Amino acid sequence: MDRERFGRALGTGAREAAKALLSAADAAAAPDPKPSANAVRERVAQVQQNARQTTRGVREGSRRFGEAAWGPVAKAGGTIWLEVTGVFFALVALAMGTEAWRLRANLHDLGPNHALHLRFLVAAGVASLFGFFSLSNFVRANLRSRR
Repeated sequence: MDRERFGRALGTGAREAAKALLSAADAAAAPDPKPSANAVRERVAQVQQNARQTTRGVREGSRRFGEAAWGPVAKAGGTIWLEVTGVFFALVALAMGTEAWRLRANLHDLGPNHALHLRFLVAAGVASLFGFFSLSNFVRANLRSRR
């Protein structure tokens, strides 16, 4: 064999050997095409963890959306409710106040007008109580609207 042919054969063999070594190294570094039971468990655990994290994110996002969307509506609704009940309490206080004003002549407890005196006291007490309820509802509505 002459030198030229020997060199070609040796070069071709060396190149083929290098290709075989590279493909063997790639095959050794590649993941197992048939996963083991541990690999399957790890993958399932990873998928479950991702699902839990996504669920938590959706739950947190929906909670924040609810606060952003319904928060102002609930605040305004609560303020309006306090004002409406304050008006009803004021109407009752006004009715009882006019009754107390009508019975003001019976302020002093004398023998013959004892029943009228008690009606005056009840009307004045209920007017005061419902007046307080009305005033406190309007104050609470004002405080709630400022928050």
